[in-house]
Order: sequence, then C-alpha cells, then structure tokens
Amino acid sequence: MPPPSSGRPQVSNAYVAPRTALEAQLVRIWEEVLRIAPVGVDDDFLDLGGDSLSASRLIVGVMRDLEARLSAGRLFECPNVAAMAAAIAAERSSFAAEPTIRRARREPERWSR
Repeated sequence: MPPPSSGRPQVSNAYVAPRTALEAQLVRIWEEVLRIAPVGVDDDFLDLGGDSLSASRLIVGVMRDLEARLSAGRLFECPNVAAMAAAIAAERSSFAAEPTIRRARREPERWSR
C-alpha cells in the first residue's frame, strides 16, 4: 500500500506518540489503513475518518501483522491505539498464563483375527 498521503485531521486531543513497540506497530497499521500521518495513540478511529471499510482493513492488518484477534466489536470498544494495544497485551499475557493442555495420544486399536 502507498504511504500515508494526507496529514493529521483536526481532532480534539493533542498528538501523543507511541510509547511501546506494540503501540508503534499499531500506529504504523493505522496510518497505512487510514492513509494519514501521524496517528497519535489517543486518536479516535472514527475521528480520524475511519469507516466500515477501513475498519475491515484495520482488523485484517492487525491479525496479519500482529497475529492478534480483533473483531469489529472490539475495535469500537478500543477506539484508539492505546486502548487497542492494552487489550492485545492483556490477551497475550492471559494466553501465556494459561496452562498448556496436552491431549493424551491415543494409540490405534489393534484388531486381532
């Protein structure tokens, strides 16, 4: 995709730069999808011009680049990069803390004649 082509739109909050590597990755995806730069971590997706098509592209980008699950509902629960990064980090730490469940390997039954 081409780099962002337009500047940051007028939004009510001041620009806040990414503070973590995850936020930086998300900002890059948001800028690519929305074709604007810079995107601050507190900028609201809809305030930046996000719509249903860009939401779909954002979800695909996050799933592809970060291997994180993101639904449309979750996007609107976490409408900015900071909230989305926190949700992804929480999901990752929750997943890492879950015990590994191993299935017992079932030996094939041997038929005798």
